[in-house]
Amino acid sequence: MPKKKKKSSLARTTVEERVIKGNAARSVLEDPVIQEAFDNLEEHYNEKWINSEVEDSITRERVFLSLRALSDLKTELQSMVNSGDENLIARNG
Repeated sequence: MPKKKKKSSLARTTVEERVIKGNAARSVLEDPVIQEAFDNLEEHYNEKWINSEVEDSITRERVFLSLRALSDLKTELQSMVNSGDENLIARNG
């Protein structure tokens, strides 16, 4: 049986919900502890990549995927901020 494609969560939320989520995402992104955690993880992954053995492609692949996931999380949070900002402007426009 084929899987049903999920609709974007933004398609199911109200303008007010998007603004609230955007504000919450902004708080997360601007939190100094979260910023430090992102920076520490990125530094850790980069060091692990740099210090990997030439023949250790498995470690480098895992590090790449970890860096990609970290980047995807930041991008998703920023997208929520942007969506909230756009909806706030449209609501107050």
